[in-house]
Order: sequence, then structure tokens, then C-alpha cells
Amino acid sequence: MIIETKRLILSQLSLQDVDFIYNLMNEESYIKGIGDRKISDQSKAEQYLISGPLKSYQENEFGLLKVSLKKNLAPIGICGFLQRDYLEVPDIGYATSLSYQKQGYTFEAIRATLLFGRENLHFKKVMAITSFENEASINLLIKSGFKYSHTKVINQVESNIYTNDFNSKFL
Repeated sequence: MIIETKRLILSQLSLQDVDFIYNLMNEESYIKGIGDRKISDQSKAEQYLISGPLKSYQENEFGLLKVSLKKNLAPIGICGFLQRDYLEVPDIGYATSLSYQKQGYTFEAIRATLLFGRENLHFKKVMAITSFENEASINLLIKSGFKYSHTKVINQVESNIYTNDFNSKFL
């Protein structure tokens, strides 16, 4: 699965992305905005890839994708769909390395992912989860056509749940 935009290529993660995942998930902005996934070394990053995205590709035919710059293929983040046991529909997840934030890349990746979900995966609705404090993520979700739905306690943390039923003019 490959999704292309004007500036980005979104592609499936592989075990060759261990260092990238290790670095991304240990950035302070990732830990603060998404949470500490306890990826303390490359072997834990590899296990995360195996039990997370790679497993999801096989079981669901979708998962988190690596977001790379089209001009030089440098990986800058992740974006894609997850199927969580506690949500009735897939949710979109994303993270962008701090040095590439505030340049429109995350919005571009979200938009392309949503279009792919609607057109290729035939999703009628998707959700998103964010913390109350993550204003940047909340603003991105609203800009991407999501609407606040409800609050849910996830892993002992109160989180905002947003939904997008693709009725937005955004898409």
C-alpha cells in the first residue's frame, strides 16, 4: 500500500524502519502528545513493529504507515488507521518528528489517509483519539473534518474521541 501526495509518500513500515521508529517514539513531543510506549532500545522497536503495524497489515489490511518526504525519501512520521478493541470503527493515528512539525506535512498525510480510507477501504466513519492538552492535534482533527464525539477513559487516562463520517467538504 502506497499513498502519494504532492510532497509525501506514505508506505508500509518494515523491519528496516526500526531506527526510525525508535527515534520517533522517543522524541519528547511524541511521549508528551501520544504517550511513552517504552521503546527503550532497537529490539523493543522491532517488537513494536511486529506486534503493531506489521500484524495490523495482515489482520486488517491497513495500519500505520511511514510518512516520507517525496523529494529525498526521508522518513518524517507515521499516519494510518488502527483497529482498537474498544472502538467500533477504525481510528486514525499520526505522529510527526518535531523537526518537521508546523509545515503542513501532518495535515497533508491525514487528508491523504482519510481519502484512502474512504475510497479504497470503503470506511463510512473513522474516529480519532487525543488528550485534552494536545491542542495541536485537536486543531488538526477539526481542520480535517472531525467533530468532537465524547470523552472515554483509555488506559486510565481521560481522552477526547472525535469522529469523521466523511460528510465534510474537506474531502
